[in-house]
Amino acid sequence: MKAAAILLLCVASTLALPQLRSGIVKAVPWRDAPSLLKGNRIIGGSPAVEAQIPYQVALIAGSADGAWLCGGSLISTEWVLTAAHCVLGATVFNVYMGGLTFSTSEPGVVLDITYTSIAHSEFSWETLNNDIGLVRLSSPVAVNERIRPIRLPESGTFIEPGRPLTVSGWGRTSDTEGGASTYLNYVNVEAISNEDCALVYGDAVVVDSTLCTRGMTNEGVCSGDSGGPLVSYDYDDIEESYNVTATLQGVVSFTAAVGCEAGFPSGFVRVTELLDWIRDNTGL
Repeated sequence: MKAAAILLLCVASTLALPQLRSGIVKAVPWRDAPSLLKGNRIIGGSPAVEAQIPYQVALIAGSADGAWLCGGSLISTEWVLTAAHCVLGATVFNVYMGGLTFSTSEPGVVLDITYTSIAHSEFSWETLNNDIGLVRLSSPVAVNERIRPIRLPESGTFIEPGRPLTVSGWGRTSDTEGGASTYLNYVNVEAISNEDCALVYGDAVVVDSTLCTRGMTNEGVCSGDSGGPLVSYDYDDIEESYNVTATLQGVVSFTAAVGCEAGFPSGFVRVTELLDWIRDNTGL
C-alpha cells in the first residue's frame, strides 16, 4: 500500500454519460484513482459548516507499509461504516469525529485510536464487489451536536435513478503535493441506473449491491474519500436538513481508472443490499 495514499471522490462532470470509445472502462478504488485536477483546486463542491455533517468521520489507517486517508460514517456510538479496501492491511486507525478538519486542534474534534476492523469476506479487488468494512471504536463516543450517528435505510427501499444524493469528504488539493483538503466539503449528485453504469464498467463490476451516481451540474468534482458517505435527505437543501433527515445510502467505492474528470460515473456500495451483513457484524 502507498504511504499517505489520499482518497479521491471524482463525480461525473456532465449530465450525459461520455461516449465510450473502446468498450468497458476499468474501475479502480478511489484510493488508487489518478488525479486530473488543474492547479491547486477542487472542481466543484461546497465547504460544510459546523454540525452540518455530524456522521462524517476521517479515518487515518496505518500499517507497517505506511498510512492512508479514508472517510467513513458513524452508524452507532461505537461503529464506523467504511470501504473494505480502506481497512484491509491496516493495523491501527485514528478516527477523527466532530470536525470540519481531521485535527485535534479544532474545538470539538474527538480522536479515537482503535485496532479493530472487519472487511467483507467476499470483497473482490478485481470487481470491487462487496467493498464494505467496519471499524469499531475503542469506546462509545458521546453524542452531541457535532457527533451523531446517521440512520441506515430500511430494508426493501430502493434509490431510483434521478434521486438527488449528497456525498461528502476531504479531497486532494494538489497533484504534486498529494495532500488532502484541510476542510470538509460536500457535493450534490444524482443516482443513475445500474444498467447505464454497467455500460461503462461492465456487469461484473456493477451488480445489485452497486449504486452509481453522476454530477448534477456541468462542473466536475473530486471531493470526498474512499469509504465516505453517500446520503439522501428529506429536503433538497442540505443546509436546512442536517443529519435529522439524512439516511446513509452508499459507501464510496470506485471510479474510472482514467481519472475523475473523465466524466464517468462514480461507484458506491448500495447499503440496502448489505444491511444483513452490517447487522450481523455490529448487532445493530
